[in-house]
Amino acid sequence: MKKILLTFSLLIAMHCMAQQTPTLFDQLVYVNKEWLNQPDVDETLKHSPAKQMSEVELVQFHLLETEKLLRRRNVSAMGTVLQKQRLINLDILNSYRKTGIFPLNDQHKARQPYFIDKVNTYCAVGYLMQQTGGDETAKEIKAQQNYSYLFDINHPKLLQWAASSGLSLTELALIQPSYANDRAATITEIHYNNTGTDINEYIEFQQPNGIFAIQVANVLFYDNTNTLYKTLAVSSMTNVGGPGVKSYTFPPGESFADAGKVELRGAGDQLLEVFNYSATSISITTYSIGTINRNYSFGESEATPVGESLTFCGNSTGYSLNTTVTLQSLPATNGTVNPCLTLPVSLKDLSYSIKGKGILLLWETVTETNSSVFVIEKSKNGIEFTEAGSVAASGNSNSLKQYSWTDNNPSYVNHYRLKMVDKDGKSTYSKIVFVRFKDAIPMKILENPVKNEVKLQINMGQSEIRTVMLYDVYAKRIKTINAAEGIQSINVTGLLAGTYFIQMTTKEGGIYYQQFVKL
Repeated sequence: MKKILLTFSLLIAMHCMAQQTPTLFDQLVYVNKEWLNQPDVDETLKHSPAKQMSEVELVQFHLLETEKLLRRRNVSAMGTVLQKQRLINLDILNSYRKTGIFPLNDQHKARQPYFIDKVNTYCAVGYLMQQTGGDETAKEIKAQQNYSYLFDINHPKLLQWAASSGLSLTELALIQPSYANDRAATITEIHYNNTGTDINEYIEFQQPNGIFAIQVANVLFYDNTNTLYKTLAVSSMTNVGGPGVKSYTFPPGESFADAGKVELRGAGDQLLEVFNYSATSISITTYSIGTINRNYSFGESEATPVGESLTFCGNSTGYSLNTTVTLQSLPATNGTVNPCLTLPVSLKDLSYSIKGKGILLLWETVTETNSSVFVIEKSKNGIEFTEAGSVAASGNSNSLKQYSWTDNNPSYVNHYRLKMVDKDGKSTYSKIVFVRFKDAIPMKILENPVKNEVKLQINMGQSEIRTVMLYDVYAKRIKTINAAEGIQSINVTGLLAGTYFIQMTTKEGGIYYQQFVKL
């Protein structure tokens, strides 16, 4: 939709928000909320302050601590073959972590696990499967349920592989990280040379987002001999609007070196971006979400008109910096948000709240030009979308407009996106919002933990059910349950104490898990 700026309002309930000082444990929860369910977490993590880490470093930290925790656990009761396979998988996980190459979340607006991303990068669990004979299953999961959490994946061979992995289902769920769609700290517009006397030279950059994102603290300017000639505190820069966009114009008597480099540095002097420039080339290395290198074969010179700047155009979200952002010489827009840069979807775009038996979607626009309609599209797997409703747009507006739409028939797993259509028929999509609606799950365990029997409630007709199975935590099938609609009791007297799962599959392809503890 032309010139639509979306702002999000999303309430995030996170463990770390209740604390004044985030901890290393909070950072682990940020990557995977399964950390909250682990009974044997190293307590020092809960008392150690959070560290500044890039997105890649954060995922590596999660995988390292997961591996350490799993290696500490006593699995002497497990068979020798499974113990050996468990160690093989933990060694593979160690190698995977060290590569620092993880999937890219390029469609969802919040952290979401991607089994295999669009450039064929495997997630941690997918990589374990690939390396141990389960690659065909991993690829089938990508095609059918690529954006699912482990316990939402409906693939019978996943359980078969898990049962031979030496890792429990809860451990595999812990291994599976989610990935951010954060902005990087990056320069968005710059003007450093022009015809005649250098005037109106300036720099603009955007701050990263995300709860644990590393913010820029200082901008350092070097000439072509690598001599530092200016250090600029971000606190002295101008906020020009938009999510974290900062600007600085050199005052009279000062200017850029005609060739040199600019560094964006965070608190603690952490290097976030290096911007090398000359009259004929630009090279940029961004570190705040990983390591991204960009090279452009032109720059600004004495032939550059006074009123132009080097402007970055495209999507500055995450690793898309390397694939979608171009550099152009355009009329300068000093002091305003760079209109050529598609500011990334952050946690202020399309939001939701649970309202009774429905899901309320909310969104806002700052400006609209020639807008026609918002089409709400819905999916159960994040891949195949269908139209679920529509809301008329304002057409033309320069003021804040608020919109809402309610899904009165949500599924257990829901993916939503907005298709924003102009009056001329052109359209663009928002990022995808993932919502798990727990009231829609057709199977519930009514009491937990249990001693002798499990009370299971099924809110689905028997003709709709395919199978109901009882598994132990290592995905070993214990028995098949003859399930029917309503409440029934399942005798578990003979089971050893521990964690178990009931899995129900439906004839339409749904899969649902319920976990219980046998005392």
